[in-house]
Order: sequence, then structure tokens, then C-alpha cells
Amino acid sequence: MKRLISALLSLLLILGVFTACSEEKPKELRIVSVQDTACIAIAELLEKNASPEDGYKYISTVVNLPSRANKLLTEGDCDIAFVPADLASVMYKKTNGGITVLASISGVEYQILAKDIAPFESAANLLGAEINLLDRDRLDENLLEYVLEANSISADEYKITYAPSVKQLAQVVKAGKSNAALLNAVGAAELVTLEPSFKVLSLNDEWNKISDAPLIGYCAVVSNDFLTQNDEAVEQFITNLKASLSASGDSAKTLSLAKKHGLLTNENYGEFIYNSVNLSFLSGSKMKTALKKYYAAIKTKKAALIGKNAPDDIFYYIPEEEKQ
Repeated sequence: MKRLISALLSLLLILGVFTACSEEKPKELRIVSVQDTACIAIAELLEKNASPEDGYKYISTVVNLPSRANKLLTEGDCDIAFVPADLASVMYKKTNGGITVLASISGVEYQILAKDIAPFESAANLLGAEINLLDRDRLDENLLEYVLEANSISADEYKITYAPSVKQLAQVVKAGKSNAALLNAVGAAELVTLEPSFKVLSLNDEWNKISDAPLIGYCAVVSNDFLTQNDEAVEQFITNLKASLSASGDSAKTLSLAKKHGLLTNENYGEFIYNSVNLSFLSGSKMKTALKKYYAAIKTKKAALIGKNAPDDIFYYIPEEEKQ
């Protein structure tokens, strides 16, 4: 009897070990994204999470500023971060090449708004205009200058002025003291809410008229420490991210999921933000080509915005099948 009990106990112990092994928890892949931006594109990814067979569980952190996403990644508190493409280049320099860009998820979200310019059909209509910007953001000014120059408008044929807030900017344009304004999606949504009659022109659309490569806004970057040890998980993440972008074509569902996962804070601006951020997926050599052209454009005007020089080729994640 004692032998039988002993054998049963041993069997139970063995079964317990196998059960524990089979119920081994998946590893964590820590993601950080930014509210009220193109990061709404990852709503479907966060909803579905990684499949059990991936062996990874996505742990999401949502912050309100790209600089906070930068801090979390560079200090080792996350594995993958969604940040603006210009910041990704700066991060690459500051980490001595310690990050890799995996894919892009959008074009830039800047919008040009005007009251009395007619017809307002392209950036070429800004000849002789005074354009008001928020003084806290300089990337938009850099891209605007590049687009205007491509439309044969020289620096002395327009004027850029600044306002400390969207409300004051709206007052300046409404009063006719300035012809137009340039804002990101959230600021533009607020301005259109204040003044619904303002005309809106996408800076992203203007870029597409002068370039054969898309203008990239947000992209996903990974810590190289994580990448070297989890290459298969990263490849699967890129696949899941592409699927999330494909699903983002359903705006109502995407905005609903974005709100659920904390990616969108202002529902009133949701549809405007969705239409402004130009959700699109690029990876591999196509992403590399687009980013290189984007960085080249920035460097001609204000190289400091990308850390003085564009990243080396090893910055770009190119799948093995594309290398062959």
C-alpha cells in the first residue's frame, strides 16, 4: 500500500511539473506609444495582442509626449517605442546606434489652415502670405519651407510669425493679421472647432506632389538589446503591426479601440485626427528609401532636428528575404 501511495504521489508530482511547463507564461514585449497621434494605428494590435503561439504578451504604456516615449526606451523601460521619425534619428545618435527602426505607420499630420486665401488649392497659393505657427514647434516650419521652396516660393516671398497658443493664433488669422496657420492634427482640430469656415490643406498632400517617396511621420523603433535576443518576436511584431494598419481602414472601429486603449483622449477631435495622420505602413527597403529622403529634406534646412546627420544604413531593419 505504501509503495502504491508513493507511486501515485510521484505520478502526481510529474504531472504537476508537466502542467507547470505547459502553462509557462509568455514573455513580455513592452510597447510605448503617444496619445492623440498616428499611434491610433496600433489600436487593433493592442486589442488582439500577440497570439499565444508567438510566446509574447504585449504590455502597453501610453504617454502624452514623444519625449517621454524616448526616455522610456533609452532608459531600458520598454522594448519598442512609437516616435516621430525626426526624433528616431536623434535617438539613434544619442544611443550610439543602440536602436533600429522597424516600420513606419504614418505620414506627417501637419495641416495648413487659411481664411481668405482663394482659391486655396496648394502650397503655391501661399505666395506673399504671412503664415502663423506655434513657437514651440520647429519641425513644421522646416517642412513648410522645403515645400514652399519646391513650389518656387523663395524665403523673401512669404513671412512666418508665431503665436503662443491656438486660440491666439485663431484670433490673428481671423482678424486678417495673418493669412494662414500651420498646426499639427490636434491643434488644427481645435482651430477648425473655433473657426469652422477655415480652409484646410494637408502638408502631407503637398509633399506627395513634390516627392516620389511618402513623407513619414511616426515609426516604430526597437532597442537593439531586445532585437538581438528576440529577432523572431520582432519579425512577428512587424507582421502584427502591418495587420493592425490594414484594419485601421475602418475609422469607426479604430477610433473606438483607440479610446479603449488610451490612445485617444479627445473624442471631439478623433475623426479629424484620423483623417490628418495619413495612416500607412512601410517596412524594409521602401521604408528606408522614404526615411532617407525625409531626412535629406530636413538636413537641408535644419540638420539639428535629426541630430545633424541622417542615421547609418544599419539603423534600418531589412528582412533577410530583402537582403538576398
